[in-house]
Amino acid sequence: MNNMERKLEAFFDAHKCDTMTPRSLDERVLEKALDVQNETCRVRLTPDASFWRRIMKQKRTWISAGAAMLLIGVALTLFSQTTPKAYALADTLDAIKSVQSVSFRAYLYKQQCEISCKMRLNDQAAKPTHIRLYAADHPCSKIDNEHGSFAYNTETNRFRRIRRDERSSNWYPDFRQLFYQALAEADRDENVIIDRAIDLNTQQEMIVIDMRDKLRDVRYWIDPETKLPTRFSTVKAHDLQGLMRQTIVARDIWDIRYDESMPKDTFAIPEDADEVFEEIDTMVRPGMGLQVGDLTESEACLKLIQNTQNALNALDFATARKLCFPLGIPPQAVLVQLKTLHAQTAEPLIELLSHEEPYKDGPYWYVPCTVKDIRKGVNQDLVRIRFFEFNGIRSCMIAMPD
Repeated sequence: MNNMERKLEAFFDAHKCDTMTPRSLDERVLEKALDVQNETCRVRLTPDASFWRRIMKQKRTWISAGAAMLLIGVALTLFSQTTPKAYALADTLDAIKSVQSVSFRAYLYKQQCEISCKMRLNDQAAKPTHIRLYAADHPCSKIDNEHGSFAYNTETNRFRRIRRDERSSNWYPDFRQLFYQALAEADRDENVIIDRAIDLNTQQEMIVIDMRDKLRDVRYWIDPETKLPTRFSTVKAHDLQGLMRQTIVARDIWDIRYDESMPKDTFAIPEDADEVFEEIDTMVRPGMGLQVGDLTESEACLKLIQNTQNALNALDFATARKLCFPLGIPPQAVLVQLKTLHAQTAEPLIELLSHEEPYKDGPYWYVPCTVKDIRKGVNQDLVRIRFFEFNGIRSCMIAMPD
């Protein structure tokens, strides 16, 4: 008996799982397991700091046929507790393999907002073939389909082609194979622990996978029958700034639904949509920015900067985000630090010391500014501003480069 077998046997013995199945059933399960594993192993993944990508590090991705058969077959046999047993085991493999779509909600660290996500999958690849992300508080969504990757604003019917493709990203798990990847990793890494626990939300016993790395501790809740994730949460963040620096990292994922009916146009850009080429032009919508009115462009630029400064000093991020893009809300610890510094010094959080004359270059206006930040001191900033128009109303908005 090897270490893997001993570890699995000890775990299942501790949880009183039935391990007896007929030899004919074992052979059928192993045959199907090998089919699943062969398809999964066609995709080689590049490691990064996320947990599911760490599970699939290159040196651990490729599992021999015999090991794959042993791992998945034994796992299914040991974890299945339903009757009739033969039907449940065979059905579990078929159900995992046949999952065609996933929908879920998530909260993102850097963006500090909730999003919804819809994915379409097929039997041939571990990664999704189509993805759409929806912001909870904005009509702009992100679409990856057979034609490429796009940002699309449903309110203004504008879209822009973009480089980032969420199908090759790592902030979400491989929903269909997470449980089996974790089983393989748990035998090698003491920071991956598989156990059982009662989900207080449903009062049902679930499989739980606890993982730890240098950034945080997380927990996955796994349905004991389907072996599919139902929820993911960050238990403890060890390096909040490190998590905030990454483009997309999910703090929590919940409301996970499989094979939910989706409209045919879920992943499509409408044929009558207008293509734009600047990021800000897909983000702006009526009501955003500063209304220009009778002001000249130079006057509007300076008033916009002053209004944005006033909003930031008042910690009025709702107003500031209508005037400036992109603008993230600082973490709570940073807000506390800013308030403390302001109380101690009686100085504004940000102050415009001087500026040069605004000028136009291409599609943008620019204002060279000298700005004093309560934490960073005096800096030279080149503020970039975009003018736009909706329904005959001209407005402008700060549009800083990414």
